[in-house]
Amino acid sequence: SRRPLLDAQLAKSLLDVYAVRIAAELERKIAEHSLYESDQLYRALFESAGDAILVMRGDRFVDCNPNALQLFGCTREHLLGQTLLAFLAPLQPDLRDSRELGTENIGRAVRGETSLFHWRAHRLDGSVFDAQITLRRVGNLEPPLLLAHVRDVTHSCEAE
Repeated sequence: SRRPLLDAQLAKSLLDVYAVRIAAELERKIAEHSLYESDQLYRALFESAGDAILVMRGDRFVDCNPNALQLFGCTREHLLGQTLLAFLAPLQPDLRDSRELGTENIGRAVRGETSLFHWRAHRLDGSVFDAQITLRRVGNLEPPLLLAHVRDVTHSCEAE
C-alpha cells in the first residue's frame, strides 16, 4: 500500500522486521561472495601448480588439475572415477605388487600420515615413467579426502 502508516508503533515494528531481513540478506550475500572468491583462489592455485595434483575420495579420483591430465595422457572423463592403482605398473622395480603397496600407502594417508613414495606408473598409452607420489589426507571428511601430488622423475632416475 502507498498509504501513510498513521500508527507509529506499527511503522516502527515493520521497519524493525525489514531491517533484520535486509541485514540477514546482506550477510548472506557477503558470505556468498567470500565463498566465490575462495573458490576462485583454490581453482587458480590448483590449476597453475607445477605438479600433477589429484583429489581422491576414498580410493577414487574426484578432481585433477591440467598437469595430471598431461602427465597421464588422458582426459578428465577417463581419469575421474579411476583409482591410483589403475595408473601403476603391475609390479614395481623391486618386484613388489603395486596393489599391495598402493593399499599400504593409501592406508597410511587415510590414517593422517603423509605418504611419500617412488613408483613406476604408466600413461593411458601404456608408456611407463618413474613417479614421485605424495599422498596426504585433507580434513576429517568421511569417506576420506586425499590429495595426491605426482611428479615425473624419470630423468632424475635415469641420471642416477
